[in-house]
Amino acid sequence: MSSERARLSTSISSRRHRAHSPIRWGWSGILVLWAVAAFPLSAQDFIAKCVGVTDGDTITVLVDTDQMKIRLEGIDAPERGQDFSSRAKQLTSGLVFGKQVHILPKEKDRYGRLVARVQVDGTDVSTESVKAGLAWRYKLYSSEPGLARAEQQSKAEGVGVWSLADPIPPWALRRAEGGTWTRAVSATSSAALGHRLPRQHKQP
Repeated sequence: MSSERARLSTSISSRRHRAHSPIRWGWSGILVLWAVAAFPLSAQDFIAKCVGVTDGDTITVLVDTDQMKIRLEGIDAPERGQDFSSRAKQLTSGLVFGKQVHILPKEKDRYGRLVARVQVDGTDVSTESVKAGLAWRYKLYSSEPGLARAEQQSKAEGVGVWSLADPIPPWALRRAEGGTWTRAVSATSSAALGHRLPRQHKQP
């Protein structure tokens, strides 16, 4: 009798183990595990290789075998077709493309991109972009003193966008056009556009 009870107990224990085993989760469980592994939590920094640069403030990194879009936190670079947009992209590319970069996540934006500070060899890409006058400090969402000082410096030196008579922030252009930008808007002064609040993050 005792041996039968032992076998019964072992059988029940085995069934309970299988019922709680990840193997029995199916595809939904596997996808959850993959998502957690592929997209680090906001509190975790990580190292990844930069494999693409969309523009001055958006890059793509490789995490294991998965690509992830990164929106540089704290800045807004000129839109494609806007003055200095090509140079902004060149600066970012020169700093990060093909290199192992340090990602310090902040949040996810409405388009699913990870908003993060990106550093390479100890250099902060957002700060360098603002310092070169090739990106605005995203004032509505960044109150970081370091970026504010970098912008003051670039303004004083008249470099990049601050060499223009009337530089128009990218968010003002997007706001005026409902999220899109055309060359026709570039002739509109920032005074005419007013100082309406930008959207939280520009579209890809």
